[in-house]
Amino acid sequence: MADNRYDFLEIDGWARPQKSEAEAEGALASAPGTLAMPLKLPRHHGARTDFRPVEVIGEFGRGVGQFNMPTALAVDTKGVLYVADSYNHRVQRITADGEVDVLGERGVEPGRLLLPAGIAVDRSGCLYVVEQGSHRLQKFGPTGKVVYAIGTQGRNAMQFSSPRAIAIDPQHHLYITDTGNHRVVSYTGQGKYRGQLDSARSSDRLNRPAGIAMGPNGLLAVADTWHHRVIVYDAAGKLVMCLGEQGDDPGQFDQPTGVVFDLDGGIIVSEVGNNRLQKFTSQGILQECWDATGTAVGALSSPSSLVVMPEGDLYLADTLNHRVLRIELW
Repeated sequence: MADNRYDFLEIDGWARPQKSEAEAEGALASAPGTLAMPLKLPRHHGARTDFRPVEVIGEFGRGVGQFNMPTALAVDTKGVLYVADSYNHRVQRITADGEVDVLGERGVEPGRLLLPAGIAVDRSGCLYVVEQGSHRLQKFGPTGKVVYAIGTQGRNAMQFSSPRAIAIDPQHHLYITDTGNHRVVSYTGQGKYRGQLDSARSSDRLNRPAGIAMGPNGLLAVADTWHHRVIVYDAAGKLVMCLGEQGDDPGQFDQPTGVVFDLDGGIIVSEVGNNRLQKFTSQGILQECWDATGTAVGALSSPSSLVVMPEGDLYLADTLNHRVLRIELW
């Protein structure tokens, strides 16, 4: 870490900031390696709404618990939140108690990161990271040790062009949006190439896909960003639903970048172009459109990745506001 406010204790790959001598003497009041108390917003008790922000995590900066362009989120089986802090070239791991561990620093060597853009965590606690800067996939063990680093820039098998997001299916297969190559590629958890989703049919050919999410019964949703739509495939790779078209009316999209299934099998989509969230039923019927552009609490600026917590709340990377929002779904 370049930030000299902290001394770091290496914890098998993950690092937790420790107090420097100045901090120990009271120069800084916040506890080392602990996120400053997140802003809690009043819970909703009035008329029903589908989106209600209840917590703000982070702000712009390079310190622990701060972000510079957070672009991807993941959650493990214990409900611990992971944030790809892209322009700080690291991943931050945040517990419910606000304890923060940091993995990575800028670089291209295995174990270092260059513009991490997509992350996922498997059931055993292994972390998968795709980097737009290095055009590769890295796997880290539960302690943060590098398991493998694969990929170079290109279009062949085992190559990427600005990969953007990762999803993991119940069989432990990885699905990666290989954005610059306009395709989805699949690997085993051990890093073996399985194939790609790159349809010759014009109806579901991809154009710079970004977000990707696994849903119930093997469904796979892909944010087809520059076609301004979301495509849903079944477990066999057959197109079963297509949501949206270009526009700013409810039900339309402008550069959808994040997609996630909620606990009921509905689909939630974030849009960079319209700075909003939209929620659809599992049948593709629009339920809610949250449209609020700006920097104030409850407003959005280039919202990207989404993740649903085990209890059903939603976390959203509000990228250009350099923060993460926790949102109640009603």
